[in-house]
Amino acid sequence: MKIKVNKRKESGTGPSKRLRAAGEIPGVVYGSDMETIPIKINDTHLKEILKAQKSGEKVMELSIKGDRKKKNYNVMIKDVHKHYITRDVLNIDFHSISLKEKVQASIPLIFTGEPIGVKEDEGTLEYHLRHIDVECLPKDLPEHFEVNIEDLKIGDVLRVSDIKYSEETKILVDPNDVILSVSAPRLEVEEEVVEEEEEFIETEEKEPEVIGEKEKEKEEEK
Repeated sequence: MKIKVNKRKESGTGPSKRLRAAGEIPGVVYGSDMETIPIKINDTHLKEILKAQKSGEKVMELSIKGDRKKKNYNVMIKDVHKHYITRDVLNIDFHSISLKEKVQASIPLIFTGEPIGVKEDEGTLEYHLRHIDVECLPKDLPEHFEVNIEDLKIGDVLRVSDIKYSEETKILVDPNDVILSVSAPRLEVEEEVVEEEEEFIETEEKEPEVIGEKEKEKEEEK
């Protein structure tokens, strides 16, 4: 994917707010063989880029309007800063890379099929990992890892070691880490309401006894 951005002249909180209000997002392009270049990118174009990255496109070609070198950079998105409430993008960092040097990236996992343990035995599918970190040359970066999970039964687990990948790709997480598991169905615990018969003991309400009145009642009975 090709990315087109403009060089940014101003920096700081104020100019950045004005850029975002105008529909542009501030950012930078940096790398080991270049000076950091402040840039700005159209918000709509950025959404397309982030969508492409989410679908597995990692290495992109970036050109900077206003850059004296007038060269294209092979870049990867290094960091996306978002507002903690609205989740709007506030800033983005592009890392310029060499196609001859290994890079690290987080590769998404795609699961196909419905586990037997869920489909037939009403088990629960629990996800532990959605991405796996890898290291390899940019040309060898996989778009995603696809895993068929339809044979998993209750009690089965899928581990990182179960993922198939090329020899050129180095997995950076523990092979024993669990990706997902199928657990037994969760039983709904119903509270048993035991209806107990309440025994009411009728007791005579006794008024406070006055000694003088009690003796008077006895004399009248005689």
